[in-house]
Amino acid sequence: MFMFYVFREYPQIINRHSSTFVKIDRRNISPSGSDMSGVLAMHHPATGRDIKSDMNYRRSTGEPLKRFAEAKTSIGDIYNQLETYVTDLLLFYNEILNDNGNVPNEQMQEVARFKDSVKTIRDMFMRDTMKVVFFGRTSNGKSSVINAMLHAKVLPQGMGHTTCCFLQVEGSPDDQKFVLNEDSSERMDIEQLQKLGHAMSDSNVSLSAMGQDSLLHVFYPKSASRLLENDVVIVDSPGVDLSPQFDSWIDKHCMDADVFVLVCNAESTLTQAEKSFFHRVSSKLSRPNIFILNNRWDASATEVENMQQIREQHMTRFRQFLVNELKVCSEAEAANRIFFISAREMLDVRLKERGVIRHAYQVEGHQYRAMQFCNFETQFEVGIDVIRKRLTV
Repeated sequence: MFMFYVFREYPQIINRHSSTFVKIDRRNISPSGSDMSGVLAMHHPATGRDIKSDMNYRRSTGEPLKRFAEAKTSIGDIYNQLETYVTDLLLFYNEILNDNGNVPNEQMQEVARFKDSVKTIRDMFMRDTMKVVFFGRTSNGKSSVINAMLHAKVLPQGMGHTTCCFLQVEGSPDDQKFVLNEDSSERMDIEQLQKLGHAMSDSNVSLSAMGQDSLLHVFYPKSASRLLENDVVIVDSPGVDLSPQFDSWIDKHCMDADVFVLVCNAESTLTQAEKSFFHRVSSKLSRPNIFILNNRWDASATEVENMQQIREQHMTRFRQFLVNELKVCSEAEAANRIFFISAREMLDVRLKERGVIRHAYQVEGHQYRAMQFCNFETQFEVGIDVIRKRLTV
């Protein structure tokens, strides 16, 4: 492979572009630059390594959540550099033309395409967070699951609570707790969340009307949660049974999601509304990462004789849904996508560990459900690591 520096041929232009020293690998290139066909390969100006090697060099060996955040930051930096290189290269070619030089039209078009592609990818990596969206029917316990994962009662939950819009929990930039409406920069006290995000709140009549596809940003101290600390953004949603208008939800809140979590009720079967929603997601996104949480499995404590049979029935239906209908995973992978949990038990245990409550709600079989919840969190993090590896290949 012939190696050369583009700017070497035109010293008068180098002086005007000395801030960027782009090294290019190209097959079948003559030193004069007359043959400009081939594939462009950029090299990092500081290390001299090609971009892929530099990315591998900077890869972290920490735990999955930390690696994900580090990887996205590194890749974003690389594409920022690439955009600078390609922009300068395009300017360089234009100056060659202005100096009556010769640059083939196809080469100009190729670099212009590179510039557009790099910008698109760079913009994607400017979103340096990992986004997980929770869906399910009304009162299936989505908010409780999120609170259990955050080890705190961040979102309103409990009997009679119905989330009326999308709630996005993310790490606070200044370690403060506050809420922002998607159309406003005015901070509201987090206590307002009970009114703003609750469809049944008595105080909602005095607040501006919010559609089901509207979004509230819930900012919470990063130091309070390992998920938030590692730039994971968590989105709670209204019940999928509240509106058949899935497309607007998906287009507005799901196209940039990395993971989807379907929260089901252990005391009922998978509904058509839930299935229809994820069929639409699957039609818009290629092989979305989906987990299924069979919540309120503590109810099985009263069905000890039939518990295993009921579990197998649920497992069969969920596996068929993921593997045969959505085609998002294999039979073997499905075992690590479906879990039987009690968000209420898990949250209480974690609140007790923090000294927030004195007694935790637990019924027979709670050890198994706690293990399932922890297994879900582990597989969730493994899934993040898989995404990171795909991005860094």
